[in-house]
Amino acid sequence: MKTKMNFSVLLLAICIMFCSFGSVVHADNEGFRYSSISSADLSAYVSTSGFLSLEASYNGYSGITTGAKITTYVQKRTLGLFWTKVNNGQPNNEWVDNLSGSSNDADHSLQLSSTGTYRVTASFTIYATSGNESFTLQRTVVY
Repeated sequence: MKTKMNFSVLLLAICIMFCSFGSVVHADNEGFRYSSISSADLSAYVSTSGFLSLEASYNGYSGITTGAKITTYVQKRTLGLFWTKVNNGQPNNEWVDNLSGSSNDADHSLQLSSTGTYRVTASFTIYATSGNESFTLQRTVVY
């Protein structure tokens, strides 16, 4: 009986672990449905030495899109289930960019201290004459 219960607990733990791998949201420009911008993107690349480069960008419309606030942060997967913010030297470990113009981007870089799976999240608030729109993009990289 005890062996069956231990096997069931192990099986449940494995299922939870594998289910969490699919929980990261990857958004792209396919089906992009915002009235104040034509596209937005988040790119993240890590070198073989652990140097992470990221860019969050948006392309809007002249006379409609007036600017954006982009908040970006990096998290590392721990114990296969949890995400912990990586220290980037900024308040709350977030880069906050207040951008103007119909199109713009925010670039940041960070030297990663250890190997693992990292998730980059960018929260956009787009300012426009028709009202503000908010959304989030995420990318995952492995070092």
